[in-house]
Amino acid sequence: MEWSEEHDVLFLREMLARNVFGTKKGSPASLDWLVEAWEAIVDSLNEIHSPKFQLKDQKAVREQWNLLRKKFSKKMSEEEKASGISVEELTEKESLIEELVEREDTIQAKAESASKQQLKDNETAEDIRKKAMESLKETKKRNSDEGGASKTSSYVQNNRNRMMMKAMMKAMMLQQQQMNTAFLSVVKKLLDK
Repeated sequence: MEWSEEHDVLFLREMLARNVFGTKKGSPASLDWLVEAWEAIVDSLNEIHSPKFQLKDQKAVREQWNLLRKKFSKKMSEEEKASGISVEELTEKESLIEELVEREDTIQAKAESASKQQLKDNETAEDIRKKAMESLKETKKRNSDEGGASKTSSYVQNNRNRMMMKAMMKAMMLQQQQMNTAFLSVVKKLLDK
């Protein structure tokens, strides 16, 4: 199909009306919606009788959009480079393209920003997980070291406790013997009287 200026303007108006770039690129829902939007544009354009559109599928309109965008971007960059010449006022077609390019760029920038933020969030989460796992490893290592040390120290402690108990028992036995001796001497004195 040959695209005339009139075809392009009607096509661009339809793209604006369908808000083709109104969703974030990259999400599954937006891809489905985008396919439906392009198909709806094809159907709407094919219903027009003057000028006649003979579009087979959405590929034709996507390719035409990419071509128009590319030509517009090239023209704008040439005008920016050429200093000192007066810039012509934009035609309806060019202003429609400019509007659509801005929308598409905005959506792409938002998607990239969200993607970068998601990447940053994922990296942060990964760092936190690593630190948590490192802490867990260190805690386990420390506990196992303390466990080994505590086994040794508990053995020493138990030995000390046993030795103290023996000493206390000896002291009690000695005290008991002294009390028995004292009791016997008191009883003996009482009996002797």
